[in-house]
Amino acid sequence: MRSVWRSEDLDRTMGKTCTSICLNSSGQMIGNLYFNQQEPEAFQTWELGYVFNSDYQGKGLATESCRELLKYGFETLKIRPVIAKCNPYNVSSYRLLERLGFRREGHALQTVYFKFDSKGQPIWHDTYTYALLRNEWLDLQGKEAPRGKRLLQSHSVFPTVNLEKTSDFYSRFMGFKAVPYLEAKEPHVCLYRDETEIILTQSHGQKVIPNRVLYGYGYDAYFIIRKQELLGFS
Repeated sequence: MRSVWRSEDLDRTMGKTCTSICLNSSGQMIGNLYFNQQEPEAFQTWELGYVFNSDYQGKGLATESCRELLKYGFETLKIRPVIAKCNPYNVSSYRLLERLGFRREGHALQTVYFKFDSKGQPIWHDTYTYALLRNEWLDLQGKEAPRGKRLLQSHSVFPTVNLEKTSDFYSRFMGFKAVPYLEAKEPHVCLYRDETEIILTQSHGQKVIPNRVLYGYGYDAYFIIRKQELLGFS
C-alpha cells in the first residue's frame, strides 16, 4: 500500500495539480501546493492541500503561498468553493486553514489510514473538513463586503500549575483527547472533544484562583450538550 501512495504522490507532483514553492533567494523547493478541481466540474469545487519541509514550517511561508493561490482561484478563475481536509491532531494544519478564513464543516471519524499496527491492522485517523466560499474570501479581503472582517472561532485558554494532572482530568473524566507540547518554548497542552478545543498553559508557579472564589460568582468554563445530565464525571 505504501508504494501506491508514493506513486500517487509522484503523479501529483509531476502533474498539473501541484505547484512547487521555492525560495526567492536560492530557488530551493521547500514544499508544494495541491490545487485541483473536483467532480462534477459544474459544481466549481476545488480542493486545496499543502506539504512543506519541516525546516520551513512556522515561518508564515505556507500561509503566504496558500493565500496567493486562493487569490488566483477566487479572483481570476472565479471558482466558487474551496475545500480542504486535515488530521484533527495536526494543529498547525487546521490553524493554517482558519487563518486563511476556512470554516470547519465536519469531523468525520476513522476515514483514512497511513500506517499499520504491530498486528498488521490499519491505524485509522479522523478527518476535519474545511471550506471557503468565494463571497467569504472577498469578504475577508474587504471587497464587496461592508461587514468587514469577522471572527471565525475562539479557543479557551486555561492556566494551570500542573499541566499533566489537569490534562489527565479532562481526558479521564470528560473524554477530551490531549495533545501535549511540553517541550515547547511555552509548554502547553491542547485538548480536543467534538468541536471544542481548550489550551492549557503553564502558570509558572502562580496560584490559579477560580472565578467564583476571586469574584464571588461564575465558573471558569461552561460545557453545554443537548442532554446536559449526560455530562457527568464518570
